[in-house]
Amino acid sequence: MPTRLLVRLVRPVLPGLLLSLTLAATAGGCSDADLVPPLRSDGSTSKPPKRPGPSSSTPAESEGPPSGGAPAEPQAPPGAGAPTLSSVSPDAVTLGTVPEGLELTLTGSRFADGQQVDLAGTTLPATVKSSTEMTVRVPADKTLASGVFRIAIVAGASAQSNPLTFTVANPTSVSIATLSPQSAIIGAINPVTLSVTGAGFTPQSVVRFNGASLTTTFTSGSALSATIPASAFIDAGRVGVTVSNGVDVVSLPTSFEVRNPAPQATTLSPRTATAGAAAMTVTLDGSGFTRTSEIVAAGTPLVTTFVGATRLQATLPANLLTTARTLTVSARTPGPGGGTSGGQSFTVQAAGGDTGGGGVNPACLYKCVDYNYSPGQCYMDWYCIPTGEYAGCLGQTTC
Repeated sequence: MPTRLLVRLVRPVLPGLLLSLTLAATAGGCSDADLVPPLRSDGSTSKPPKRPGPSSSTPAESEGPPSGGAPAEPQAPPGAGAPTLSSVSPDAVTLGTVPEGLELTLTGSRFADGQQVDLAGTTLPATVKSSTEMTVRVPADKTLASGVFRIAIVAGASAQSNPLTFTVANPTSVSIATLSPQSAIIGAINPVTLSVTGAGFTPQSVVRFNGASLTTTFTSGSALSATIPASAFIDAGRVGVTVSNGVDVVSLPTSFEVRNPAPQATTLSPRTATAGAAAMTVTLDGSGFTRTSEIVAAGTPLVTTFVGATRLQATLPANLLTTARTLTVSARTPGPGGGTSGGQSFTVQAAGGDTGGGGVNPACLYKCVDYNYSPGQCYMDWYCIPTGEYAGCLGQTTC
């Protein structure tokens, strides 16, 4: 077997060290005892330490390039073999416009399977298309806050590409397309959920009803919902609805109609008067009354007091009580919505006329009709007066 010699020339590093020549035999016929130790500066010799043999735990040292091969490539400094990032597309989105998330395309070099993308500290899995292109899916929740975010490719525990930026921008404008519902009724017991569609909405958007901020839920860049409390429906009319993304970004107002309910009249009190009587107060009970409702008698609107959603009161003027007749009394509410209720009858009796079995003359202390007395009937010293100012009243007499 041929003998191979390794010659090592050592230059002096410290003064006084001599150039030594070491001959190492790698052939099977030589041993460590045959090695010539180098000379020290004082002329003595030193035996080199024994070379460890190959084992499973100690890799054999390489004294040079493999036989017949080129010198080994120098080890790259940290980061020199890491991927590089040239572009991100798209590199910006408008906040709220990607409710399902979006896919980014990254270009650069040294892309390889297993690499991932770091977006603002969150590691996202990537799909490597080639050594120069990869894609990454950005979830929707990573686009719900505006800002400029760092993006880079991660190739291992310590290898990372140069960073670029990905921007989530606030909308520069906001607009409303539709409202649903478009109206509500005064007197609603429950709040109304308002659905708003449009553009430029963000998680910070606020719906405003007649200038008042509502509790708002962000659905997407084109959809919001808000809760209108029942207490907001006070007066009928058209109210402006806007969406605000901040002090400087507010939509144009969209009209929402607050409508009056349709009034219903059920009872009227009193229901009669004698011709020539003075003005009197009447009470109309029912439902759906509002602050703009009024009592109408014989087509004439009366000065009305709103007591509540179920009661109105008004003054019936004397000029409507001059002659015997029947008046139709109803409640009327203006638009939007509203309308006129069904009528209740009010009877103006002729002075001295028969009440037909007892009326409701306010001068009566006891009414014939309440005790089943007929006009002119006298029983147990009570007499039902048939005519005159007290017609229909029970008066005491001797039968």
